[in-house]
Amino acid sequence: AKIHTTYKWSPNKKFIHADVNIEEQGLSIAAEQVIGLDPETGTLRSWTFEADGGVGEAEWNRDGDHWVLDVAGSLVDGTSLIETNILRRVDADTLTWQSVDRELNGSEIADLPPTKVVRMKPATGAAR
Repeated sequence: AKIHTTYKWSPNKKFIHADVNIEEQGLSIAAEQVIGLDPETGTLRSWTFEADGGVGEAEWNRDGDHWVLDVAGSLVDGTSLIETNILRRVDADTLTWQSVDRELNGSEIADLPPTKVVRMKPATGAAR
């Protein structure tokens, strides 16, 4: 899969906005994500909006050297998806992402193996 993600701060720097585009075997998925502190709980949360209408929400918790995201969402057809995503930092420009403990409409589905994610450096002269 080829995944392209860009991040930018909101004007008040309270939220990070991400645009995500995934291409895999002729399939193209686009989504927007907003990441920030939940003022009620003080925890880091994210809200994801897929271009086809699916939505998701995650609570982020730090566990030693990695982040654990407890995710709940609905696909465009109303199917529920629950999963735990794990982000592990490898170095300043690399992390791994893995999705485990997955359920689709209450039925267990296979875990996904860790996927390496690498930050691409902007092209020389490109705007940051």
